[in-house]
Amino acid sequence: MNAHRFTDWVALTIACGGGSGKLSPAPGTWGSLAAFLLLAYWRPSDQALAGVLVLSIPLFYWAVNRTVQRLSVSDPGWVVADEWQGLALGWLLLPEQATWVSWLLLFGLFRLLDATKPGPIGAVDRYLPDSWGIFVDDWLAGMLAGILVVLVI
Repeated sequence: MNAHRFTDWVALTIACGGGSGKLSPAPGTWGSLAAFLLLAYWRPSDQALAGVLVLSIPLFYWAVNRTVQRLSVSDPGWVVADEWQGLALGWLLLPEQATWVSWLLLFGLFRLLDATKPGPIGAVDRYLPDSWGIFVDDWLAGMLAGILVVLVI
C-alpha cells in the first residue's frame, strides 16, 4: 500500500468512527453508541475530555474533509466522527456526578436533535462551507442535549 492510499485509509477509518459508522441501519446511531460506550467506560474528567476534544478537532476535520472530497460525497451517513465529537461535547456539559440515567438521556436527546436538526442545527448543516456544516450541527446538537439534561436533572 502506497503512502497516498494509506493516508486515505487512515482518514476513512477516523471519519467512520473506527468502523462504527459502517453498521446499518442507522449508522449515526451506531456511531453515537460507540462514542457513548467509550465515554461510559472511560468516564473522563472534564479536563481530559476537553483536551481530547480540542486535539481531535483538526484531526477529525482533516479526516472527514479528505474522505468526502476523495469520494465526492457531501455528508454520507456513515461519516460519524462528527457524532463522536457532538456527543462528547454534550457529555462535557454534564456534572461530574452524572448517573447512567443522565448519560442515557443525553444519548437519546443528542440522537433526536441530530436526526431532526431543528432550527439553527439544520441551518448550519446546510449553509456552512466544506465539512464545517458536518461538524457544527453535531456540536450544536450535543451542546443543546447537554444543556437540556442539566436542566432536567
